[in-house]
Amino acid sequence: DIKVTSVDTISTYDEEKIVDYFAIAGLLQRLEESFKAEVILRKLINLRAESDHTSRMKSNHPEVLHLKRSLETVLRQQNLIEEADIIREQREKYGEYDALSSVKASCCYIYTNQGLAERLF
Repeated sequence: DIKVTSVDTISTYDEEKIVDYFAIAGLLQRLEESFKAEVILRKLINLRAESDHTSRMKSNHPEVLHLKRSLETVLRQQNLIEEADIIREQREKYGEYDALSSVKASCCYIYTNQGLAERLF
């Protein structure tokens, strides 16, 4: 029995649903359903900016930068170049994160429920 939850009802501490919606956004992006992916990614960025279980995640946190990179991509798919450029400039302000940080961000999504994410940073 599958229960569908609206992205608008996800709370800051609902890690399982956050991970699920990140995966859904990626699938939508690949299927060129970029508007739907954009809605999800904006919500996830807002949730991650609210809390990382102890304090606000900073804009240069690898997980936030990873989400913003995905948002930039879907904005470009929609030909919203000016807004995508703003997102890129925000990311560049903190320095482009390296491949290792990207892997850490992905692992953070996967392992947060297991209490292992803090070991990645």
